[in-house]
Amino acid sequence: MELEEEFVQLKCEGFRNLSDQNFRFIQGFNLISGPNGSGKTSVLETLYFLVYGKSFRSNNSQNIIRKNSDFSRVVGDIHDGYRRVRVGVERSRSTLTMRVDGRECQTRIELALKVPLQVLSTETQRILQDGPDGRRKLLNWGCFHNDQGFSRTWNRYERALRQRNVALRSKDLRLAFAWEKELAETGALLEVQRSEYLESYLPIARRYLAEWLGDVDVTIHYRRGWDDDNSLGESLKALRKRDKELGFTSRGPHRADLSVQALGLQAQHALSRGQQKLVAIALVLSQLRHLAEQLERRPVVLLDDLLAELDDGAVAAVLEDLRQSAATVLFTAINPERLPAWVLQGVRTHYQLKDGVAREVVSCT
Repeated sequence: MELEEEFVQLKCEGFRNLSDQNFRFIQGFNLISGPNGSGKTSVLETLYFLVYGKSFRSNNSQNIIRKNSDFSRVVGDIHDGYRRVRVGVERSRSTLTMRVDGRECQTRIELALKVPLQVLSTETQRILQDGPDGRRKLLNWGCFHNDQGFSRTWNRYERALRQRNVALRSKDLRLAFAWEKELAETGALLEVQRSEYLESYLPIARRYLAEWLGDVDVTIHYRRGWDDDNSLGESLKALRKRDKELGFTSRGPHRADLSVQALGLQAQHALSRGQQKLVAIALVLSQLRHLAEQLERRPVVLLDDLLAELDDGAVAAVLEDLRQSAATVLFTAINPERLPAWVLQGVRTHYQLKDGVAREVVSCT
C-alpha cells in the first residue's frame, strides 16, 4: 500500500529549549540544521517522545519539560503505513498521559507498535561497549516488531521472573520452584523466537559488514543466557540454591547476549571507534531493512550528528542504504555542506534552528 507523502505533522509545547511550534516530516530525507545548542536534537526527540512516550537522551523523562513550564506535550498525526493515527503524549511533573485516536493508553506498547523507529547517534557504538543489555534490547526491539506475539511472551516471562526473584530474596525455595515452570516455558519460547528472527536478518548484517569493513572479519553469535547442554528448566533447578544466595535468577533469556567479535577479540577491543560505529549501525540498519523487505513496514530513523566520527564515504554509504529502504529519515547537521550533493537534492523538508526556533527552508540547494 502506498503511503501518503506526508509521514507526520506534530506540534510540541513546553519541550526542552524549543519554542512551541509545528513540524511536518515527509517520507524520505528531512534535514534539521543549526549550530550546537540550537535545539536540533530536541526536534528529533519530539518524534521519539510521540512514538515511545519517553526520551532517548535521558532515563528521567522529566528532563524534557522546559524550564518554567508545568508539562511537555507533543500531539501529532502519524501515517502508520495503513492509515492516519492521531497520537498525543504529555509529561507533567508527576504523570505521563498517552492517547491514540482519543483513547487513553495504559502502556507504551500500543504507541510503539505503530511505527518501527530507531535512533543512530554519536552514542550508537555503545551497543558494543556497554555490555549485553543494549544488544539484548536491540534484538528484542526487532522481535517486537517482527512478531507481535513476542511482547506477550516477554511480559509473561518478566512476570514469572519478578515473582521468582521475590521468592529467592525471601529465601522461599518452594515458591521459587512454583514459578519455574512458567519461567522455563516462556523462556524457551523466547529463545526460539529470538533465534529464528536473528537468523532471518543476520545475512543482511553480514552484507553490510563485508561492504563497510572490507577484510575485517566480524562474527556475530547469539548466547541464549543459560548452559547450552541443558534446558532452561534444568538450569533453573540446578541453580536454585545458588540463586537463593544471590537473591535473583542468574540464568535465562534476560541474560542473553549478541556476541560481536573481530580479529578474535570482542569488537570493542579490536576495532577503532569509527569501525565500532559502523558495526553498531549495521546491527540497527539490518533490522530496519528486514522489516522493510519482509514485512513491508516503512522504518523511521533519527540520525543525530551522523557526520561525527565517520568519514564522508561511510556517511554516504549509510544514507544511500536508507534511501533504498524508503525510510523516513530525520537527520541533524551543523554543516550540511559536508553532505553529498545527491542527499541535499533529495531533502524533502529542511528546518534551520536557532535558539530553539525553527525556520523551514524552501530549498537546500
